[in-house]
Amino acid sequence: MARPPYQPSLLRLLHGVTAMLVLGCWLSGLIVYSRYDGRWGRLPFTPGGDWIDLHGQMGVGLLVLALPFVAYAFTLGRSRLRRATNSLTLAALALAMGSGKLMEEDWLRDGQLHHVVYGLHLLGWLLIGLTVLVHVGASLRLGGVPLLASMASPALRQGDLPGNWPGQLWRFLKRGGVRARPTPFAPRRSVVITKLSQQEGITVGLVDHAVLVIDAARPVARKGVLQGFWLAGSCKRRTGGFLDQGIDALEQDLVGLLPVEVVLPGLLSEDQPHSLRLRSWPWPASRLAVASSRRLAFSGTRRR
Repeated sequence: MARPPYQPSLLRLLHGVTAMLVLGCWLSGLIVYSRYDGRWGRLPFTPGGDWIDLHGQMGVGLLVLALPFVAYAFTLGRSRLRRATNSLTLAALALAMGSGKLMEEDWLRDGQLHHVVYGLHLLGWLLIGLTVLVHVGASLRLGGVPLLASMASPALRQGDLPGNWPGQLWRFLKRGGVRARPTPFAPRRSVVITKLSQQEGITVGLVDHAVLVIDAARPVARKGVLQGFWLAGSCKRRTGGFLDQGIDALEQDLVGLLPVEVVLPGLLSEDQPHSLRLRSWPWPASRLAVASSRRLAFSGTRRR
């Protein structure tokens, strides 16, 4: 026989107590239906006693204990709600408890079976029986008897004692509702990676090895690089081209060997036509005289 997996102790406590109260409410509801309704059949025998009050008291106890169980299911046990059998069972339980709290105890005693709320309560009672059977069957198919036995096991591990329950909830809320890595007392799950995790010694590119129907998003990146990432052509506290300053200085000395060239003003003024093809007239003669005076002053031939 396979070794049963370990289930969190808080889950086992809430699940176990809730399951016993659900079973008690379902059986007492069956007796109440057989005695006061019986439109679709009755039990061959009817135990004595006030089963309506007993059924109501069990419903109150179930409501008190089901609230923390539902809170656990939507926080620490949220990943288990991905299974349809678990979520449907909780939905049927909510329907039965909600409709039961809206009922009056004297309806069945007075034979008032026409109320819509009573019909919803009967529907919830029937759905609980069906979903619990499907839930147990799915658990057997998933993990067999060891999985069912793990929910009833009294074993405790270090870090999963009752004193650790507030800390588990606080860490979950502090992470923003994200589950941490599996702890020693939580069932481990396998993870499928859809790409390679090593290089295969090829020269062009890495190969995608996807394990699903479609290809992987991209190959895995190489782990080794030829050159580290750094500033290009840089040196400590100075630029990388400071050694070229001596060469640049020698090249600048050759400028002194070039002949001296003097640029004189042009013979044409800025307003005088530069080509005979231009059909324009020059500006007044005064502008030409000013330009001629500037040329004489630049050459040093003008006398004051």
